[in-house]
Amino acid sequence: MRWSHLTAVAAVPLIGLWLSGCGDNGDSPTGPGTGPVTVSVADVSVTEGTAAVFTVSLSRAADSLVVFQYATADGSAVAPADYTGTAGSDSIAVGQNSVTISVATVDDATVESSENFSLVLSGLSGAEFADSVAVATIVDNDAASVSYSGDVQPILAGRCALSGCHGGGSLAGGFTMGTGAPYST
Repeated sequence: MRWSHLTAVAAVPLIGLWLSGCGDNGDSPTGPGTGPVTVSVADVSVTEGTAAVFTVSLSRAADSLVVFQYATADGSAVAPADYTGTAGSDSIAVGQNSVTISVATVDDATVESSENFSLVLSGLSGAEFADSVAVATIVDNDAASVSYSGDVQPILAGRCALSGCHGGGSLAGGFTMGTGAPYST
C-alpha cells in the first residue's frame, strides 16, 4: 500500500509539470500562438488615379510559406474603364506578416459617384482564410461645371421679366451666368 501511495504522490508533481508546458501559453499543434495561421485582406479607399494598395496579412508569422492566388472583380467600377483588372499569385515568406498588392485606378474626367471593385483571394496553402475578399472604393476627383452658349434670354426671362437683365442673372442651385452684353426681355 505504501508503494501505491508513493507512486500517486510522485505522479502529482509530474502531472503539474506536464500541464505547465501546455494550456494557455499559446502553443498549438500548428505552431506557436493560438490556433492556425489565418489570412485576411483589408478594404481600401483611394482617389481615382491613385493605386489601390491592398494589404494581405497573417494573424501571426507562419512557420511555412503561405501561397495564394488573387483576382480583381468588378463592382460598380468596371475594368478597364475605372481600374486595371489583374490576377496572379503571391506568397508570404516564413517569418513575415504581410504583403501588398497594387491595382491601378483610372483618372477619368467623368463626374460620378464613388465606385468600387473587389480583390478576391483563393487557392490558399499554408494557412486558413479569415477574410478572403476586400473592397476598394474609388472616390471621384472631378468637379461639376455648367456651361452654356447661345441665347440666354429664354433661360433668364422668367427671372428677369420685372427688372430686366443687364449682363447676367442667377439660376436655381447657385449657378450664375453672364451674358456678356445687356439685353431686355
